[in-house]
Amino acid sequence: MPESWASAVIALRLASAREPVVDAADVGALLPLAVAADASTLGMPDVVALSDLVATHPGGEVLLDAITATDSLRAAGVEAGLHHSTVQARAEQYSDALGFDIRSPRGRVRLSLALAMHRLATSRFD
Repeated sequence: MPESWASAVIALRLASAREPVVDAADVGALLPLAVAADASTLGMPDVVALSDLVATHPGGEVLLDAITATDSLRAAGVEAGLHHSTVQARAEQYSDALGFDIRSPRGRVRLSLALAMHRLATSRFD
């Protein structure tokens, strides 16, 4: 039971505006990574850069989340309620701020992990 509770709390901490309910069973391989990384998340360069970006760009986290969850920047724009050219410009700006290209496949994975680690670092229930 304590493991189930811990898994449920991690899933809750990974929730976002886009995905307000996260089932621990759907977290998969991210769950043990989240447990292992939880203690050292705050100092991770990607998480620090992401936290700075989110703090200075209102709506930035929503757009970044949409970019990781959709197949294209155009689809991310539809989801975030932004014109695709605005999304293109912000993706370039955010890539510069983060230090990696969030438009590339590897960058999107890196962004997904940074968002998850950011959520773990900024949402605590203990």
